[in-house]
Amino acid sequence: MQLNSKNNSKFTWVKSVLYYVAGIFLLLSIWSLYVLIQQVVFSRPSIIPYPSEVIKDFFYLIFHAVDGRSLVEHVLASLFRVFYGFLYAFLIGISLGVLLATRKHLDRIIQPVLAMFRPIPPIAWIPFAIIFFGLGLASQGFVIFVGAFFPILQNTYDGIKQSSPVFRDV
Repeated sequence: MQLNSKNNSKFTWVKSVLYYVAGIFLLLSIWSLYVLIQQVVFSRPSIIPYPSEVIKDFFYLIFHAVDGRSLVEHVLASLFRVFYGFLYAFLIGISLGVLLATRKHLDRIIQPVLAMFRPIPPIAWIPFAIIFFGLGLASQGFVIFVGAFFPILQNTYDGIKQSSPVFRDV
């Protein structure tokens, strides 16, 4: 009986991998067919390249420098920006969430201000970030901060408020 369940779980795993492979193959086939139709049927160059060209150019960018740096260095620079903004959002969001959840008077003062700024999408903060911080790392980090701050704050606040008072006093 147990041998059968091991074979069944292995078959389920293989089946799920085959679904992923089939989905990727279907996407690449539709993509290639679209480009082919644009070029052959409509006799015009497609603005979308073939998947093989994209993959070839991707590997070219990994090993050759663009603007003096490789693709890996560009990705690491972007990850640093995300880490920079998310770190500040994490530190301030957790701290403020704990303070608001445990201090009723502070909660009543700050929640209306947060309710006013929470619905503004992070992309709408870009002009303000450029005006106040310039075009450097600070403005990019600020936009990431705004995008991560409100969910972290709200989840911390709700998690503490919904927990038992016994656990809050610990």
